[in-house]
Amino acid sequence: MKKHILAITAAALTLSSINAAYADGVRRNAHENAAGGVTAGGQRAVSGPWGGRAAGEGGVLTNGDGVGIGGSRGCAEGAGGGWGCRRGITARDEDGNVVHADSGYAEGPLGNTASTSGGWTRDEDGDISGDRNSEVTIGDRTYSAESTYDSDDGFDRDVSCSGDC
Repeated sequence: MKKHILAITAAALTLSSINAAYADGVRRNAHENAAGGVTAGGQRAVSGPWGGRAAGEGGVLTNGDGVGIGGSRGCAEGAGGGWGCRRGITARDEDGNVVHADSGYAEGPLGNTASTSGGWTRDEDGDISGDRNSEVTIGDRTYSAESTYDSDDGFDRDVSCSGDC
């Protein structure tokens, strides 16, 4: 399992090196790869009429034997100065184990921020576990939420506030 996750991680690094610097355009590509699977990806960048803009990309890589990885990332900026980015990746090995991770961050024009990161795994028996940590800062207050899930233990969440609550 570890050697497959290492190979999937290497493929993810390859996918994440794609350059998304195309203004107001779409770029896509797909082809059969040497491993008997598919390599595909796409990029898109757009601009709005009032100055907002967004760019994103995604890709998948499979080997024809049930192993695959897919990832995407994107960012957007509003005309008023707020912006945000997110990324995610999902991988599956030949035994049916699946791993997913994602994260995001946003900042408003007045300096308020929000962030989140987490992931989950599903093993070949179908057992699922995962977690998510999120934080929002508004002025002098910071709200934090930590969530976990496990097929055996269920769902748990801890929410807190610090600063001027």
